[in-house]
Amino acid sequence: MKTAIPHLALFLLLMMLMACGKDEPATSSFRKGNEYADQGEIEKAIVEFTEAVRLDPQHFDAYLNMGVAYGNLRQYEREIDNYDQAIRLNPQHAVAYVKRGIAYDELGRSDRAIEDFTKAIRLDAEYAEAYYNRGIAYGILGQFDLAKLDYDAVIRSKPLHAEAYVNRGVAYNQMNQFDLAKRDYDKAIHIDPQFVIAYVNRGKVYFNLGQFELAKVDYNTATRLDPQFRLAYVDRGKVYFNLGQFEFAIEDYDTAIRLDPQDALAYHDRGNAYDKLGQYQRAIKDYDQAIKIDPQDAASYDNRGKVYVRLGQIERAMGNFDEAIRQDSQFAEAYYDRGNSYRALGQFQRALEDYNQVIRIDPQDIAAYNKRGATFDDLGQYQRAMRDYDQAIKIDPQDAEAYNNRGDTYRNLGQPQRAIQELDESIRLDPQYALAYVNRGIAYHLINQPQRAIMDFDEAIKLDPTYEDAHFGRGAAYGELGQYQQAVNDFGEAIRLDSKKASNYVVRALAYTAMGMDENALNDVDKAAELGLDSERLEALNENIEGIKTER
Repeated sequence: MKTAIPHLALFLLLMMLMACGKDEPATSSFRKGNEYADQGEIEKAIVEFTEAVRLDPQHFDAYLNMGVAYGNLRQYEREIDNYDQAIRLNPQHAVAYVKRGIAYDELGRSDRAIEDFTKAIRLDAEYAEAYYNRGIAYGILGQFDLAKLDYDAVIRSKPLHAEAYVNRGVAYNQMNQFDLAKRDYDKAIHIDPQFVIAYVNRGKVYFNLGQFELAKVDYNTATRLDPQFRLAYVDRGKVYFNLGQFEFAIEDYDTAIRLDPQDALAYHDRGNAYDKLGQYQRAIKDYDQAIKIDPQDAASYDNRGKVYVRLGQIERAMGNFDEAIRQDSQFAEAYYDRGNSYRALGQFQRALEDYNQVIRIDPQDIAAYNKRGATFDDLGQYQRAMRDYDQAIKIDPQDAEAYNNRGDTYRNLGQPQRAIQELDESIRLDPQYALAYVNRGIAYHLINQPQRAIMDFDEAIKLDPTYEDAHFGRGAAYGELGQYQQAVNDFGEAIRLDSKKASNYVVRALAYTAMGMDENALNDVDKAAELGLDSERLEALNENIEGIKTER
């Protein structure tokens, strides 16, 4: 029995030596892999980690670090495969779940990412980075209320976690809680005054609040701290755009495109600025480029369509609106724009269908109710028009356009006094609304108050000297008062503004006749006929002229 102990000790020693002989090569490969990873030689690191797990299939850390290496190469599926192996070896390791969750997020599988982050939290309820990354995943899914709760947890355990404040600010911003968002960005900047994205995001809050000058200050700071931070230029460009400083906006978009020639959004936004400057071909070129980079960019199709409308190329515009809707069947603005084009083409039923789609997508869209109401007016369906204007006013009692439209409908129903009441309210809400003055002027004309009508047309012309209908209406009111020279002057201005409208020549012909200027009147009659005045209306015009000649 005494000799058995040395033999047993020798046996155990040999076993230990054999085990060391087996593990040492795996450990060596693992260490080399870490060294290569630290030096940024990721492919060599993976070779060493692969060798480590070949030598020791139970090497948890080698699988974990090899997953990180594949993540650095953006090979996320292979990254996940390695985390799967690590978790198989150690199902209680919270870090492995977090790393796998991040990889799932990179693949756009945020639901799976949330499962992993939740498992990590169950294993370690104080694991701040698990909450932080789950907050990111919830944000990707648009679940900002849940994201906010996770960032709360991070901040409780790490009060100086600047990134958590920024991300919670994003969640508040998305929930339209702008004051709370600003407070979080303020805190992040206090913690880290060099934190560029905090300035950019606070700039977004100021932008959303309409405080454009304050937004510009933050974007200026961001570009000073990091002149290569593209997003700051894009966002500052939006500020300049909203301030009407379109040339400055274009400069910022130019810089953003120089920093990233594949930035579809910068091309799209620069196209918007060129559109505002009336440089329509340059706008179209930018929308073309945005679409080339991102063929699913519905907004660029829609805005390119709007430019074609301004160029009078309605069919090309319609093709763009169609494509925008194909790319995004819930894109309300594209339906709205296509509806406007159908209405301009006189295809009222198809316009109604598109406005119906807008209202289905967004039952609070006041513009759609106003346009659908106007289309019912076009069809003579005044009660249905009235219901739409009523709904627009119910949604927003301060909507001057809806009162104007409702007033116009009352006028069409033969109730000019009610029309004037509605138009009074429209003008009270928006004293710069030229159309409301014109419509009220027409209503006053209908109740034989031409002087009041002239006052309204004067105000409309003061607001917009190029407003053809205002000149036309004032000319008619002057004619009613027998002030034919003033009438001729206004009809002449209306013709200068739109020389292709036959009705302008018709009324001037009548005024010329009343003044005894028959040759001038005849020239206007001929011009009206040349522009397509139908035979029935032409016959009525000649009868009116003869009647005026008899009376004068």
